[in-house]
Amino acid sequence: MIGIGLQIVQITASFIQRRQLADATGDPWDGRSLEWSVASPAPSYNFISIPQVTTRDAFLEMKKQGLSKPVYEDIHMPRNIATGIYIAGFAFLFGFGFVWHIIWLIIAAAIGIVLCVIIRTFKEDTEYVLTAEQVKKMEQARAKKALARQEASGSTTDTEMGLQDFVKYVLVWALDVVRNRKWRTR
Repeated sequence: MIGIGLQIVQITASFIQRRQLADATGDPWDGRSLEWSVASPAPSYNFISIPQVTTRDAFLEMKKQGLSKPVYEDIHMPRNIATGIYIAGFAFLFGFGFVWHIIWLIIAAAIGIVLCVIIRTFKEDTEYVLTAEQVKKMEQARAKKALARQEASGSTTDTEMGLQDFVKYVLVWALDVVRNRKWRTR
């Protein structure tokens, strides 16, 4: 019970402090591997340029050598298409038909899956290119937003809420509710 209670306290405290503790860098714990080199939330293109990996902890090595200024390059991106969702729907119907012995549903779903695959195969406009200039603008806008968020929240090292701070916060909130009778609806 105490463990569950403390977990609820931690979730509530994290919710209360979500703006102060938000991370925009992508590397809040000084990570070692490449997933920590990507901004948070991750952009659709993931990496500005494909990193050269020579060691197990590539991002750590990059940080030791000093992070260089990014070199922007064109990125080939896949288009968002719904074919996978359609195939999944037909596959569900296919399995449902097998479980309940509905032959016509099995045949219709199999035809639907095959048609989706054929249509997808002949689709030629499946990707687009993000130019280096577009990537640069997106990265600059993200960095500007992250800096503004960091300045608004201040330093996160001294703002972590302890158990005493949490109890004080909850008591002040509860007294405010009782004094102002906020639980009543009008």
